[in-house]
Formats: sequence, C-alpha cells, structure tokens
Amino acid sequence: MAGERRLRGKNARSGRVPVRLVGLLILGIFIVGYCGFHLITDDVTCGRQSMAAGDRCVTTADGDGESLVTEDDLAQLPQRPVDLDDFAPDPALDDVYAQIRSVPTSMGRSRDEQAAHNDQNMWVATGVGAIATIGAATGLLIIHARRS
Repeated sequence: MAGERRLRGKNARSGRVPVRLVGLLILGIFIVGYCGFHLITDDVTCGRQSMAAGDRCVTTADGDGESLVTEDDLAQLPQRPVDLDDFAPDPALDDVYAQIRSVPTSMGRSRDEQAAHNDQNMWVATGVGAIATIGAATGLLIIHARRS
C-alpha cells in the first residue's frame, strides 16, 4: 500500500489537479492555436515587419535577429559614378561596385524563401505544442483513472 501511494504522488492523494499538467495543457493548446493561425495567413514577416515582393530578409551579424532590406534600401547602395568613365575606365572598380550591389541579393532570403522558413518554424512549434498537449492530457487522464 505504501508503494502504491508513492507512485500516485501527493496530488493524487489529496484530490487536487496537478497545476503543472494543467498549465502545460493550456500552453500546448495556445501554441498549437497560435501557430495554426500563422500557418493559414499569407503574411510573410521578417523581424516583425511585413515583406513585399522585392525585399530581402537578412540575419544580423551577431545572429540575434533579422533585418528587412527593401528595394528602396537596395537603390540607396553606392553605385559607380558615371563621370568616372571619362577619367579612368578601371575594370577593378567596376568589380568593387558590382560586389557592393550584390551583397543583399546574395545574402538573406527572398520573400518566397522567408515564407518557407516561417512555415517550417511554425510546423516545428506546432509539433512541440501538440506533444505538450498530448503529454499533459495523457498525464491528467492517468491521474483521473487512478482516482476512479
């Protein structure tokens, strides 16, 4: 009898519902609902900003966030001055400006790539939420069955 009480725990003896399991159940349901909502919406975000068709999503250098680079930002990058052609046509200088212009398009994700990235993250979080929900519900059912 003493061994059976140890397996059941103090909450099972006292008739109280384990708060941690109820909290985990609520958290799991919230995660599944939140992620499910974001999976059915068409909004693509980068760093909590909505993305348009020509935008790029670039992860910051220290890896702690994402930055949105818009087409206007790309247009403001340095370009080769036209009057340099009269001076000294230098192919190396053309390469430098070409590299500057290609950085945002060679780095980061396009809107479509970011949409796939967001969906993948939401599916993983949905799976974690589902596991938490199923685990908590199973635990609560086991406790209820032991009391009956």
